[in-house]
Amino acid sequence: MVATPWLFFNQDGRRQIGVVRATSKKSYVPAAATGAVLALVCGVIGSRVYGATQDNWFVSIAQAFYRSFDTTGKSTLLLFVVFTVPAIIFSPLGEETFFRGVLQRSLESSLPRNTSTYIECGAFATVHLCHHGLHWADNKLSLLLPSGLLWMLLMFLAARLFAHWRSATQSIYPSIVSHMAFNAAMSIYIFMFVWEKLD
Repeated sequence: MVATPWLFFNQDGRRQIGVVRATSKKSYVPAAATGAVLALVCGVIGSRVYGATQDNWFVSIAQAFYRSFDTTGKSTLLLFVVFTVPAIIFSPLGEETFFRGVLQRSLESSLPRNTSTYIECGAFATVHLCHHGLHWADNKLSLLLPSGLLWMLLMFLAARLFAHWRSATQSIYPSIVSHMAFNAAMSIYIFMFVWEKLD
């Protein structure tokens, strides 16, 4: 997704999807701060409502980390780096380029901006059910209710925050920074409060 603007768009096309400098350099700090705060809010809500159970979205994400390869004998710091670095680079770059860039601009060509924003935020939230909400067990796919829907709502709010920074600065770069900060804070929360509770 990151390569899309350079493979399929000319300079004007890249400008239209927000691959330009932000209108305000001062926007990066509040973009990062709001992304990090929202991730911590998601962590606190998950912990307060669901504790360390399977219904807590950060537990689901931590379990996915845990199962992705043998973690035996690896230090928590090493595992934190291994899981956090890709999460703060690849997801924000690719997802912001696609959702706040390509999809948002494509929708705006035929729909009002607010409608376009809500559709792309809804698409973002739905995609993130793969992190928590869609549950595969006994050769059957199911939706975890109500935690999956609550996670989807939180991801919609995250997408709306990222879309705010895209709109306010006419650039996807602050939305990328906000998304990076969200993922970094989420990873810190997981490794501080969830990781040690895994089986």
